[in-house]
Amino acid sequence: RINMDLFPIKISTMPNKPNSTQKYTPAEFFDFFRKNINLFAEKFTPIEDNYYNIHDTALWNSSNPLGSLIHINIPIDDGTVICSGFSTNTWIFSTIKAPLGWSYDGIHPVSGNRAFSYYMEGSTMYIYTRGVDRTSYINNDKTPVINAIMESVAFKGADELWTGMQNKLSAYVNNRGGSSNPVTPVKYRPNYEKIKNYLKGQIPLSSVGCN
Repeated sequence: RINMDLFPIKISTMPNKPNSTQKYTPAEFFDFFRKNINLFAEKFTPIEDNYYNIHDTALWNSSNPLGSLIHINIPIDDGTVICSGFSTNTWIFSTIKAPLGWSYDGIHPVSGNRAFSYYMEGSTMYIYTRGVDRTSYINNDKTPVINAIMESVAFKGADELWTGMQNKLSAYVNNRGGSSNPVTPVKYRPNYEKIKNYLKGQIPLSSVGCN
């Protein structure tokens, strides 16, 4: 299956800046969210490695983090992503294959892209993460039950991570003079064969099973 998800957070009133009664602007708060993402979704660590001459902490925390490599602490199987896209209201993480060793994690457990972004409806801010990915591993083509279990575990872990992010981000806003609440996530898990056949023009989009 392909995972397609959307996890939004609605911010009706912006929170106060630290030790201040001044409110964040939406752009300021989104920048704060990116640079402090570990407050909301543990644990993202820019890669620092003398052997490969990678020193991406400063890059990730700069005004343009494009190209920075980030290690993600994932239970059982860690992964690495690269910031593959960046604009004033969006950044994108793409999964990559890192060297496999004591300090690196080989193949990311899923393969795909995930955007973090925001938009405005009047004075209301919506921050969201939106991803499209598939599991990177299958046990064996002849063991569909085991494959389904591995896939379900991977998707369940991701759902818990992003749901936790919604709750923590909303709580952060509410505890600092703002008003926020999570919005019900949207998740579709269509069969890959249907997506492939749609892309080939062999079936209509309506047969894929998602809106």
